[in-house]
Amino acid sequence: MEELPSTVNPEYAHLFHAPIDAVFDILPYRFWEVMASEINRYAEQFLRMRNRTKISGYQWNLVSIKEVITYFGLLIFAMLYPQTGQRFHSAWNNPSLHPWTNSMTRWCMLQITSMLRFNNNEDHDGMQQDSLHKVWPYHKKC
Repeated sequence: MEELPSTVNPEYAHLFHAPIDAVFDILPYRFWEVMASEINRYAEQFLRMRNRTKISGYQWNLVSIKEVITYFGLLIFAMLYPQTGQRFHSAWNNPSLHPWTNSMTRWCMLQITSMLRFNNNEDHDGMQQDSLHKVWPYHKKC
């Protein structure tokens, strides 16, 4: 897939060696680590609770940090270039029209979407101590 030219203001381009540097300035690498960890934790809880091995019809594989970053990149792309009247995941039906679909499989996209969580559902102590436990910012628990 051809890489698009950077839209970083030339005055600030010296601050970024690559476009991903700008992303990491806004959302540090630790954010992506936590996100991948929480998705994987919830998936394991989900599978254990339902005695399954599949999510969204596919065998579950742990999600990597790279996949989480790619997932959010595809969501941003979808917002910038909406396909009116089509569901996002239908783009994988015609990869020649949507070459960005080569970045991630449809099943991986569906699985991450269904397992996206920011909180540990098995933190019973937190739930007993604070009724708003699930909505407090993550940094409060660190």
